[in-house]
Amino acid sequence: MTAAIMDDLVILWAGDRTLAVLHRGPLADWLWHPAGCRLIQDDIVLYDQDGRLGLTIDEEAAYFVDDQAVETLRSVIMR
Repeated sequence: MTAAIMDDLVILWAGDRTLAVLHRGPLADWLWHPAGCRLIQDDIVLYDQDGRLGLTIDEEAAYFVDDQAVETLRSVIMR
């Protein structure tokens, strides 16, 4: 998966398929305080499970995102 981080948006791709276009502010807020809520956008669902970031694509394939990748995403989005 690839993320393009723009001034106001974060776009997530898998190969040549756009999975989601997220507004940067709400995504940053959610990454810092998921509080058991799911963030649903386009073809993805982001969720917090026991302090780990989970990602579901098309409600089928579920993945956990590496903690270091989450920290990198947080730091870049917060700029």
